Amino acid sequence: MNICWICGREATTREHRVKASDLRSIFGVVTQQSPLYTKRDGKVRILQSVKSDFAKYSAKICHHCNTTQTQKHDEAWSEFTNYLLNNQSVIGSCKTLNAGKIFSGDFKQGILYCHLYLLKTFGCKIIDDKVPFDLSSFADCILSEKAHPDLYFSVDNKIKPKDETYAATSHIQVIQHGNPEKVVYAAWYYIIGKVPIKILYYVSTPPVRVHGHMIHPRIGNKFLRLA
Repeated sequence: MNICWICGREATTREHRVKASDLRSIFGVVTQQSPLYTKRDGKVRILQSVKSDFAKYSAKICHHCNTTQTQKHDEAWSEFTNYLLNNQSVIGSCKTLNAGKIFSGDFKQGILYCHLYLLKTFGCKIIDDKVPFDLSSFADCILSEKAHPDLYFSVDNKIKPKDETYAATSHIQVIQHGNPEKVVYAAWYYIIGKVPIKILYYVSTPPVRVHGHMIHPRIGNKFLRLA
């Protein structure tokens, strides 16, 4: 039996590598007549639907954690990425984003929910990429809806994807330290259209200020700086 890494229940669902709503926003309706192509591990796969298993992580989570527990997080992420996609033609020349214009509700809650969405997808990616990482702290934060002290994200203007009809996630870059070794740094990109979003796990005890463009719920800034 597959076990949900978040709560320990039987796991029956899988998380999308790129969120299904983001794929629809970029590519529209995906069908047998209008498929998508994805490349992973050197193999090209055909996606005849955004629900294709090839669009998802192999790591499984339970139905409750992938719906009821995290639905608000997913919805906030969709608001965030919809704003980025609708404004991608000008984001490259912007220095800040006004979070108050991104979310329909309180912007601080919106940022927290995006943060929690990233914990879910990051955890699935860690399992898929076989990174030696204890996910219990990620799971605790998702279940309690509290921010993880070491997870940040940012809109990174240093990378310039050229094609608006593009979606991808990168491999995780990892640094391990200590005896025994454990992961102290892990970073990857979630790219939609011309917008690259960097997700960063960075251990510092006590938590310290990282680069000013990194977004974290505890910072509480309405204006989000771009990298």
